[in-house]
Amino acid sequence: MMRRSMAAAASLGALLILTLFAPAPASAQSVIKVAVLGIETVNAPAIHASNLATALKTRVQQTPGYKLVPGKALDEIKLVFGCVGEKPECMAKVGRTLAADKLLWGKLAKARGGFKVTVHYLDVKSATMVKTVEQKARSAELKSADELAANLTKSFLVASQGTIKLDCAVNGAQVLLGAKVKGTCDGTPLLLTGVPAGTHIVQVRKDNYRTWVKRVNVAAGATVAMQVRLEVIKGQPDVTPPPPTGEAKKPSRTGWKVAFWTSAAITVGLGVGIAVAGVSVFSIEDEKKAEITNVIGKGGLDATTLKDLQEGNACDAATRASLGPLSDICSRGKTRATIVNALIGAVAVTGILSGYFLYRAYIKADEVPSTDGDGSSTSSRRPPVRVQGGFGPDGVQLGVSVDF
Repeated sequence: MMRRSMAAAASLGALLILTLFAPAPASAQSVIKVAVLGIETVNAPAIHASNLATALKTRVQQTPGYKLVPGKALDEIKLVFGCVGEKPECMAKVGRTLAADKLLWGKLAKARGGFKVTVHYLDVKSATMVKTVEQKARSAELKSADELAANLTKSFLVASQGTIKLDCAVNGAQVLLGAKVKGTCDGTPLLLTGVPAGTHIVQVRKDNYRTWVKRVNVAAGATVAMQVRLEVIKGQPDVTPPPPTGEAKKPSRTGWKVAFWTSAAITVGLGVGIAVAGVSVFSIEDEKKAEITNVIGKGGLDATTLKDLQEGNACDAATRASLGPLSDICSRGKTRATIVNALIGAVAVTGILSGYFLYRAYIKADEVPSTDGDGSSTSSRRPPVRVQGGFGPDGVQLGVSVDF
């Protein structure tokens, strides 16, 4: 217990020393808010100016450490604020109104062989012009102006954030940047992105291990790699958890369930079809009986035809005697009967399939892992249906149980 207290005190002392003598952390730096006011044109196409202004806004958004804030059109600003000469003091008032730290605007003028592009970058707080950049550009460069915008702003829009890459071998160790928890080691490299440029204190800690404390300097746009090696406190076991091996998962039955309910729905639909077609067959049978009565009532039939009509061979008699209406009724009846028979066959097939899918989806047992005496994993099958027999005072007994 005393060793752990001394180790904790030593780690705390090291952290205190690093904190006192380290430069102010860059996390105190705020994101720089930039307003893009647009590009003024002088004998140049407005579409080129619009493309360049859009590219400048994109450049601000994509540069770490900067934030694009809504701006105003340059001509509107000159009119409202009276900044005709674009003097820094006047433009700084515009920036304060827009709650911006920096202002970015420019001019596009026609020149020999192409265009002359000028951009201004103003610091609002000090009302001073940080940078003015001039560059010649061809018309093709202004159609997709991303590369041109990058060249114009590379001297003052500089990424102010970096990345720390921690290689930590102890699973479950907690990682802190300054006083904030940033993640947990899991056996793979841990990336701390968006770290403000400057000096930071990194801690990695876990119970039964000495806390690892390092001071690191992060450069803008750079990645700093750090190897973390935690030392086990003497007298304490190494409690690094083994890598997860994964739990055995039951096989999914979703497909079988979908198949069962689909086939069941088809079976029901076919059953409805049989009922409708059956009703139609009975209706045609009644119509046939009425027509037979009508034909016999009219008379004029030979003895053979009359006998067939009376003994149930009406359709054969109608064909032989050319009894048109009765022949049509017989033809419709045979067609409907064929449909009913086909539907009955389909129901039999889908019913069998539904029963099989029901068994696979809800009744069949899963293959669950079991362990042999030597610790190896095997698969065993628990039967879904169990039958138990025996003899009792009342004779032979049989019990059946089904597990779902």
